[in-house]
Amino acid sequence: MARRISSNSVADYDVDLRKMGLEKLQAQLAQLPPAVTAELNRVLEQQAQKLAAHMRAIAPRDDEGKLVASIRVEKRRDLAYAVIVDAPDDRGHPFPAHVEYGHRTVSGAHVSAKPFFWPTLRLYRKRLNSAIKRAARKGMKITNGT
Repeated sequence: MARRISSNSVADYDVDLRKMGLEKLQAQLAQLPPAVTAELNRVLEQQAQKLAAHMRAIAPRDDEGKLVASIRVEKRRDLAYAVIVDAPDDRGHPFPAHVEYGHRTVSGAHVSAKPFFWPTLRLYRKRLNSAIKRAARKGMKITNGT
């Protein structure tokens, strides 16, 4: 899985799904019953909101609160939600990656990292996967009428 993280945004990453069989996955998702898709969408949005809320809780706060205010959930397409962090600095450039990974100032002084994005994602990954599996089972039970 190729993952590219640009220096501009912590949340700007791209996964090459073609290597993982994107066409096969899309065909399988298209065959899901509407009840399963609806349940999965509900749970995915709920879990994305929880993830964003936890990121807002642990993100470092500055005077203006730009970073915390920029954390949001965005629906990309059916069964796809993204947590976006894209606060701009005074010049309009996104700065969350500098907060997440640390950086050097113009004068050369080091500003230490204050990670909030990846630690939260790692903390919630197992929970997210379990919630998705439960939602799929629940949707299948609704479809089968049991």
